[in-house]
Amino acid sequence: MMQWLDVESVGQNRTTRLRPGESLSFGRRPLPDSTRQLVLTNDERMSRTAGVIVAAENSWIVQNLSRFVPLRVVDLDGSGFHELEPRSAAHPTLERRDSASIAWNHARLELMLTATERIELAVRARFDAAESSTWANTITTVRASDLDKDRLYFVTLLALCEARLRDASEMVLLNDDQVAARLINSGADPGATPKMVERRLARARDRLGLQAMRDAAPEIALSSLRHLLVDTAIACGVVTRADLAASPLNHETSRP
Repeated sequence: MMQWLDVESVGQNRTTRLRPGESLSFGRRPLPDSTRQLVLTNDERMSRTAGVIVAAENSWIVQNLSRFVPLRVVDLDGSGFHELEPRSAAHPTLERRDSASIAWNHARLELMLTATERIELAVRARFDAAESSTWANTITTVRASDLDKDRLYFVTLLALCEARLRDASEMVLLNDDQVAARLINSGADPGATPKMVERRLARARDRLGLQAMRDAAPEIALSSLRHLLVDTAIACGVVTRADLAASPLNHETSRP
């Protein structure tokens, strides 16, 4: 379980400590109703609210709220990075990736004003090792006790995760209409509707504890939770390629 999360504005010698359930907005002029704010610059290229960081129980969430500036999250212990798109990168019918759920202890956030010019935040998380309660372990426990692979919410989640399961580099997700069409065309659920997809994915989020994160930090967009749901489900083995292979979704010709 997380004890605290420190966010430092590199070069300003300013650190804000968050506890689980608390959030911090950052940018040129952060959210006026946010309990914690971090002003990074007066540069007009930076959005007033460029992003938000939320401390959860077993991870921390970062969302890019900038209109034009990409945000990169780099693991300083060497396991990789996340590229989070600005709002200008939104696709007409598909959803962009603008957030990530992170379980790293040390990370650097890079707001890329240009290819060579950036503003950085340093993030340090302290987890209680004695609890042996990492993000992945928590979700795996939920999967074993609560997720039912025979229910329609599971195959709906599987349809949402399908593209990422087939290609780990795929960052664009289907919207509710496209997931419903995928379920219908594959025969997994001939009566699927976008509204049903919305309700089923909400149930999946609730099963994995992600709905509680939104309740604690309502500034996180619903579309961002969609990406967090996919990240969580795949990283923690909630849905697997074996599940996909055993499902009606495995018919290549039925894909939209």
